[in-house]
Amino acid sequence: MKLQPIMFTLALIVCISLAAQAQSSSIAGAWKSEVPAGEEGQMVPVKLLISEDGTYTVDFGMDGVVEIKGHYSIEGNRLTVQDDAYGENPCTGKGVYTFSVDAANFSANRISDECENRGGPDGKMSFARM
Repeated sequence: MKLQPIMFTLALIVCISLAAQAQSSSIAGAWKSEVPAGEEGQMVPVKLLISEDGTYTVDFGMDGVVEIKGHYSIEGNRLTVQDDAYGENPCTGKGVYTFSVDAANFSANRISDECENRGGPDGKMSFARM
């Protein structure tokens, strides 16, 4: 029965490939973007770190200083975020977004948000995986 080891190897390869694909399309990870800063058209880099444990941090300027901490939940393609009472001007209201993620990109579109500045004026956020 030489077929059994070959079938086991093929099954193992398929499992590893599926696990790698699932991991690469997970929302968890380090993401980067840029947001407008001021009226002069300057852009500020932003690092969003999303953890598997349902928490996130935001570092404006990518200088190692966390300005926002929060927690999130996912139901289908809906992402609910809520910043913790942390930093200088916390808004602890909930925001609900539809989202999509793949190996390289993460985007979210506002459905509703109690914090008016989150998601920018058009309610769309786009990030690239770091």
